[in-house]
Amino acid sequence: MSPAIAGQLRELIDRDGPIIQSFAFRLTRNKADAEDLAQETYRKVAERWWQYNRERPSRPWCLTVLKHLHLDSLRRYETRNFVSLDRPISGEASSFHDTIPGTEEGAQELLERRETGALVQRTLKGMSRVHRTVLTHCDLDGVGYEQAARMVGIPLSTLRSRLHRARQAFRRQYQGPAYV
Repeated sequence: MSPAIAGQLRELIDRDGPIIQSFAFRLTRNKADAEDLAQETYRKVAERWWQYNRERPSRPWCLTVLKHLHLDSLRRYETRNFVSLDRPISGEASSFHDTIPGTEEGAQELLERRETGALVQRTLKGMSRVHRTVLTHCDLDGVGYEQAARMVGIPLSTLRSRLHRARQAFRRQYQGPAYV
């Protein structure tokens, strides 16, 4: 890396570092993870510095890189740490579901619930990523609108309009029971 580029990167880190650290902390809610995410952002920005358009402000570009790195890490975490509630517990014949007390659900109800869940998942997979993201955050995960807007990185009004369109798209595509 040339000294001129290294100086430009140092200037960027000195100027935007606190904002990048703050945004990373808001995403991760953990100081150590935020520091790691910010460091990875700086590494990625340095690696891709040649792609940066110098006529545009650097902060939005850096924050976008940070957001994408965070989303990628969430996807990797979910893939690695997926636990099936139907998989037998190590060495035992029962599943996690069978060990939870008070599940007096009959075979018919269990089958209907599983089929409905699978149908909802298939419907979500058939939707655009933008619609699936806002619908999952707001309706399935129970995240508030303002927090979901911050997580996705869009204004609150944009989130509301996307959520409205996502719900409409879900209703059009969903082929299951009407009560969902």
